[in-house]
Amino acid sequence: VLIVIAIIVSTIFVFSGCGKKNKNQSSTDDKAYLQPLTNYFEGIKNKELSRVLKAFPDFMQMSEKITDTEIDDLYKQYESMYGANIKIDYSLGDAVTLGEDEIKELEDNLTAIYPDQENLDITAAYSVPVTVTITGDGITSNSNEENTAAENNADNTAETNTDDSTDNNNTEQEDMYVIQYNGNWYIM
Repeated sequence: VLIVIAIIVSTIFVFSGCGKKNKNQSSTDDKAYLQPLTNYFEGIKNKELSRVLKAFPDFMQMSEKITDTEIDDLYKQYESMYGANIKIDYSLGDAVTLGEDEIKELEDNLTAIYPDQENLDITAAYSVPVTVTITGDGITSNSNEENTAAENNADNTAETNTDDSTDNNNTEQEDMYVIQYNGNWYIM
């Protein structure tokens, strides 16, 4: 009798779709690595320092490096370059999973920068292409090209693209790294 009841209960469990909740949950968890990027950019957009800091692991001590003043200064810099009414938009591309050797290299780089983190264990990492567009009302296509040329000369590591058909537009593309450390995802 117990065996028959167990078979009936397991059949009901399978056909009722109880397992589907886990599948939906895992697809959401699969994209959990995007959350620190969202926290970072939404924090910058909304001038929420706590959200920006949430994107970084504690050992990076970003609360000592990023303050409300730095975010305000960033906006002032954008306003001097692009005019008033700054708007920041971003899009995240398809992530690329980093292999064990690349993760080991990230661990070595972080350990070199943060020597107090001796046993840094990154369990997973992704490279995510990010496109950031900053708009404002003070620039024209010509001044946009001049600003982009100056930025390219100043920073050869960032790839800067402009769309000449749109005034007041500056678009930057960059690959950002996200790491899983102590079960949580962070920007590196």
